Parts: sequence; structure tokens; C-alpha cells
Amino acid sequence: MSGQVATAQVGSPAWDRTQPRLVKGSAVDQRCAPLVDAVERYRRRATVSFHCPAHRGGQAADADLQDLVGERLLSADVWLSPAEQHHVLRQAEDLAADLWGADRAFLLGNGSSGGNHAALLATLGPGDEVVVARDAHISTHTALVMTGARPVWVTPPVHSARDLGLGVAPEALAAVLRAHPAARLVVLVSPSYTGVCSDLPALVRIAHDAGAAVLVDEAWGAHLPFHPHLPVDALSAGADAVVTSTHKLAGSLSQSALLLVRAGRIDVDAVATAVRMTATTSPLLPMLASVDSCRRRLALDGRHLLDRALAGAAQLRATLDSLPGTFVVSADDLGLAPRRMDPLKLVVDVTGLGRTGVALERLLRERHAVAVEGSDLRHLFLVVADGRGPADVARLADGLRELTLPVSVPARPSASSGHVLAPRPQARTPREAYFARCEAVSLAGSVGRIAAELVTPYPPGIPVLVPGEVIDAEQVAYLRSAADAGVHMHGAADSSLTQVQVLVDG
Repeated sequence: MSGQVATAQVGSPAWDRTQPRLVKGSAVDQRCAPLVDAVERYRRRATVSFHCPAHRGGQAADADLQDLVGERLLSADVWLSPAEQHHVLRQAEDLAADLWGADRAFLLGNGSSGGNHAALLATLGPGDEVVVARDAHISTHTALVMTGARPVWVTPPVHSARDLGLGVAPEALAAVLRAHPAARLVVLVSPSYTGVCSDLPALVRIAHDAGAAVLVDEAWGAHLPFHPHLPVDALSAGADAVVTSTHKLAGSLSQSALLLVRAGRIDVDAVATAVRMTATTSPLLPMLASVDSCRRRLALDGRHLLDRALAGAAQLRATLDSLPGTFVVSADDLGLAPRRMDPLKLVVDVTGLGRTGVALERLLRERHAVAVEGSDLRHLFLVVADGRGPADVARLADGLRELTLPVSVPARPSASSGHVLAPRPQARTPREAYFARCEAVSLAGSVGRIAAELVTPYPPGIPVLVPGEVIDAEQVAYLRSAADAGVHMHGAADSSLTQVQVLVDG
């Protein structure tokens, strides 16, 4: 550990991140993409390989695979020598750390999920108390099983009319930390899946005053530092570690992400060890190179790209707001300040169309070849990573018009998120419950029993049942109604939820 706590100017980067600059005094600057260049050099040498992968740059690949992904991607799926790979990867990571404002960055090929696993393994041990936002992604809950830590939940309030979480309240975090002074880590989610951002500067101050480090799951916020009209990013707010999915709104390939760390409250060397433990030793280099590439693009042209995306989102919002039966939820609708909601994540209330969001998502794909980010019982979720053309917007709007059912009074479906996430009695830690003897019982018969598995409606990926907690009737009713409406259940042994796993002795 360096023993020095990095500081951040809240809400304002220390330098203009859209301008190239030298990294740590080296000759490398943000115009470089060392991983991209290394892979391209390998391709140009037309190297004869006697190593994996067995498709040999695409020469031995199945014809259907070649048609699907193309010759260039297969020829870029190569292995560099270990020394060269380590060198160029570290160069790419230093560039990313410099751009996002961290002391150390780690390029990840297993998504923000892998970053959550590594960050918690580096900071927690069995029995350690950790304050965790109850809207945490399933990967955080999985990391709790890995570490054996004891979660202390802090639950975001939910807007009573919109059924959407509002982010962790500072006063709630302060109360939890007063009650649990031994906790030395706070894990938050911002932005949420629905684009809502917590008041991170206030939350970080509270945690630091209590002697706790802050890890933020910023999977949906890789783009936030690069435009002044977007919510404050976690590192600018003073967080100690951040996981962020560059593949979501920054433009890298699926499954790629970053773990960003500040030295001081978190041991950077311990994080590096945990990353090595949890990452594959056979990385797909085009995936990691795509993080390097999108980092360069953001550094050189991020403001312009986000100007275009924000303009496209505004146009799409206006179109959807003009349709009978739909409206796009705004920060003002939730009683939040404008910069507490990401304008590039559109939450569309569709209750006035007479169908659930889940049904509309399916029908839009099947009948109109329009794919949205996700849905729940009352919303569609749209991502605008760049400006969309008028034809794309018109196709979405026409599809929604065609799929409208005549309704005299818009039906109010079951709550889409939040109200079942309040902590239940915790009889065991997640790790204890995961390794205990379990049995399958009917969903209805699980009331009063201790959950042995994570049951997670997807999206948004927030577990309703958590190993070690006592199941109650409200959770069961919610899960049954969501499953019957077609919501996908992730993590359950029986995805139909005919049965769930509970502890034999609880």
C-alpha cells in the first residue's frame, strides 16, 4: 500500500479528459492503443503458429463460424508471447487509469462481474462486515459467497408511484455505519440499471468519515466522466474503487470491462493478485483490445460522441412522449435533481398501452425486429449509445402503436422493482447458506424457510432471494407474478420457479 489517499475534485475532472496528454511522464499518450497495435503487428507478420487457439487464426475454423464472425476477428484471436502481452497490457491499463483518473486500472475479459469478484476478494475475509446496497448486482452477491463476508444491507428508497429505486440515501448509509462501526467497505451501485444515480459525493464523504473505503459498481457509467451534462462519475466523487462495463455505453466488445482503483484505503497489490486469480489465463485479445480502442476514442472524441448521443436520446424521448399511452420517466418525475439520472438510459412507462413491458419487448423483437435493452412488468428500457436515425426511431414508434391494446383505464401491474428488496432476517451468511445441505420445495412452500440460492429476475439482475435470508410471502407472491408474466429468472436451479432451493435445517 502506498499509504496515500488519492483525492478528487468532486464533480469536475482535474484535467480536460478529451485532450491527449502524456501518461505518467512517459512517451505514451492517449492517442496510442498499444494492445490494438500489438495484435495488428502479429497479424501482419503472417505468423505460422503452433499454439492455441486451435482454429489457427481462422484457417481451421468451421465455415459457419467464419461466416458468423468474419476472417478479421478470427485472425486477431491470437496469443502474443507472455512477455509482450504483459508489456502491452500494462501500457493499455496505464492509459485507462490515466484517462479515468485512477492510480491503477485492470482490463477485464469477464465483465464488471469479474471486477466485483476481484475487488471483494481483495478487501474482505470470512466474517468481515461489509455494507452493501441491496440493489447490488448478482455478481456482488456471488462475491459475498466467495469471501464469506457478512453483508449489512442498506436499501434504496423506492418511488411509490413509479416503483423505481432512487439510490441509497446518505442518511440511511450514515445510520448503518453508526450501527456497524467494524465495517471497512461500502459497496454501492450507481447508476442503477434504470439510470438513477445516487448522491455519490455525499455517500463517499460519509463512508470515509466512518473509516470505510467505497467500491462503486458503475457498470452502466463508463461514459460519465466525458461530458459535463452527465451525472458525476464515481472516481470524481472520491470513490476508492470502481468497476465499469465499457461494453455497455463506451463501445467495447461484450464482456469487456475495467476495474479502477485508487491507492490508500484499498491495497492495489492485493487487487492485482485477486484479478489474476479470477481472470482467465487465455484472454480473447480482440476483446481486451476493444477496451484499449474505446478508451482512445473517448480520449480523443468523447465529447463529440456524447453530444451526438445526447441529441439522439432527446429526439427519441420526444417521440416516445408523443405516443398515446407511453412516457419517458424523468429525474423530475422521481423527485430527483436533473443530474441524478443518466439521459442516455430511457425508462419508458408503457402501462397505458395495455400490455406489460415484458410482453412488448417480446412482440417488438418478433414482429418488428426491434430489440430494446430490457423490460419489466411496467417499463421498457432503452440505451442510446449514439444518435439514432429517423428510420430507427420510426420503426420503434410504429411498433408500439401497432401493439397497443384498447384500454379504458391503464392497468397497474405488480411493482416492477424495489418493494421486495428490503432485507429479510439473515439466518446465515451467504457463504454458509451456499455450502449448507439444501432441498427443493415448492415456491409456495418456501415461506419461512432459509434461501439456499440466488433467485434473480433479469433484468435488472438484483436478487430477490439471497442465500441465508428467510423467505417471506411477499417475495414469493412477487416472484410468482413475475415468472407468470414471462420475466426471466436468473440463477435459480428451476427457472420456472416451480421449486426453489432452501436449507434442509432451516
